[in-house]
Amino acid sequence: MSVTKACFILWWLALAGLWGLGDPAVLRWLVLYAGLAMLLGCFTVRRFRRLDMIDWLTLALLVYAAESLLWAVDWRNGVWALQNGAAAAFVFLMVRRIPKVLEAVPDAAAAVLALAIGLYWIFPVQNGGFGNENFLAEHMLILIPLVVTRRFALVAIIAVVCLTFTGSRLPYLAVAAVVSAALVLRWPKSIPGLAAVAPLLIAVTWDSWKARAEIWFNSFYAIREAPLFGHGIGGFQAAYEPFRERHYVWSDYTVTANPSKLVGDAHNEIIQFAMTLGGIGVVLGLALSWAILRNCERGDGTSWALLLVVVFSMIEFPLHNPWTLVTALLCAARVAPYAWSSLGALSPASDGRARKCTAPPG
Repeated sequence: MSVTKACFILWWLALAGLWGLGDPAVLRWLVLYAGLAMLLGCFTVRRFRRLDMIDWLTLALLVYAAESLLWAVDWRNGVWALQNGAAAAFVFLMVRRIPKVLEAVPDAAAAVLALAIGLYWIFPVQNGGFGNENFLAEHMLILIPLVVTRRFALVAIIAVVCLTFTGSRLPYLAVAAVVSAALVLRWPKSIPGLAAVAPLLIAVTWDSWKARAEIWFNSFYAIREAPLFGHGIGGFQAAYEPFRERHYVWSDYTVTANPSKLVGDAHNEIIQFAMTLGGIGVVLGLALSWAILRNCERGDGTSWALLLVVVFSMIEFPLHNPWTLVTALLCAARVAPYAWSSLGALSPASDGRARKCTAPPG
């Protein structure tokens, strides 16, 4: 194993371990910054002489997020969110340009998943140190498609068994999403039938949906106040506060109306973007997502992992947790590695093609 692969696996394990052991959030983000520092040490400015569409969209979103500090309702929290986002963005841009790291993603994912399983069995009451069964299930579910190979089949099987004991309902949603995607890809005419079954899935998990529906309903009032530019990065909680009781017009059920309950995330990444960065941020985010996801291939484990990230982004906040965010970034980089042809076109990625991606010409 090369030094590059070994350092990459150890870095991801350190990030995962800090999260699972419940260390302060600032330490987990510092590990992300350490990864950024290591990557910067391996790079020169010459590597970025040529930027592709994904690079430009990533930088455009980052620059716009920085500009939103000018009108942010909570600029202090915005600065914290911006520096975390900037570190993540540059890790993504640089990892795309390191074929050895892209090749090592499945091996590293197996090690990280094994660590999550070990933490769960050591601290079952604390859900492996995550404190929330949904967080643990979310991380494990995104990692499992990356290790569904003959080499790591046992790790994947043990992870699935662990998920059945967590008490989280996310595994059922993940299975429904994967089966639905497979059916749509294989038989597009199955869409009406799947749409008819969707209300049943919602009914089974209605308790969870009620809390989310409350937050989403109230959030739309805040979005209406600043639909184009949003309330500024890091401003979700401050923008949500004046509207936390608007859902009483249709329901007396409440999760957030109690002043002691702070709502820092929308449990939906699109709504989160709309609240903080407005319509412009949503458009940039969707454009970047499309530029990455269009490279996904059927049957590729990394593509299925990204599908789960998309699913969880609609009901959770996977892009706001360091470990899940890093996993999503690595999957995105592996699906759409930097590859500059003579015509300047991106070549789609897969497990085989990841080894062919090249760094920009010097």
